Amino acid sequence: MKLTAEQKCDIAQRELEELRDEIEKLKDESEKILDNFRVGQQIVLIKLKENFDKQALYSTYHKVRLMFLHFCHCKAVMEEADIRSAEVKKSSYEFERDIVKGAVNQVLLYKIKFFISLKKHHSCLFPR
Repeated sequence: MKLTAEQKCDIAQRELEELRDEIEKLKDESEKILDNFRVGQQIVLIKLKENFDKQALYSTYHKVRLMFLHFCHCKAVMEEADIRSAEVKKSSYEFERDIVKGAVNQVLLYKIKFFISLKKHHSCLFPR
């Protein structure tokens, strides 16, 4: 059975239309797949951004908190050092005033020096 040129042309046109329809279907399907991919990608990016923001905020909060606690500790240490320094200055001033300058009697000064040396010697022999 031989086909005429017109029949061959009709068959070729039908095949061409079917191929065009199939290509159009594949285009539509691929567009849907790409749209789903884009939406999924956007959702993933949004979730990653939310998690990143939460993690960054949480990390920054803890860093600031630790820095504040360290600052408070350093401030307390400095205040304690200031108090001790003031106590030492006060004791030194009182000793100078009462003992060194106020000791008119040399015997009293000798007794005090002897007492201090005994106390030093005793603390060396019997440490706490």
